[in-house]
Amino acid sequence: MRPYRKLKIESLIQEELGRLFVRDIETQGALLTIMGVAVASDLQEATVSLGIIPVEKAGEILMIINRRRREFQFKLSRIMNIRPMPQLRFTVHEQESFLNTS
Repeated sequence: MRPYRKLKIESLIQEELGRLFVRDIETQGALLTIMGVAVASDLQEATVSLGIIPVEKAGEILMIINRRRREFQFKLSRIMNIRPMPQLRFTVHEQESFLNTS
């Protein structure tokens, strides 16, 4: 595998998934952002790190996203047209470090 392919796939997943979230997810007064994407070296799994503010809504929004994970997986595979398409896994980014900067 070419050394830059993994980085390109991570970047494309972050960009396209961000567009899907803006269009398809109702965050109910919270701010949702993709902090980063890490693709495994064998391209079988992609871990998407989400930033959710306020932190109190993180569990609720993560649950909504996980329920629709297969839908996002399908839409990404149609948009990106890569094989293999990594399986998506969502996590909440630890936000305490940049929220408490007083």
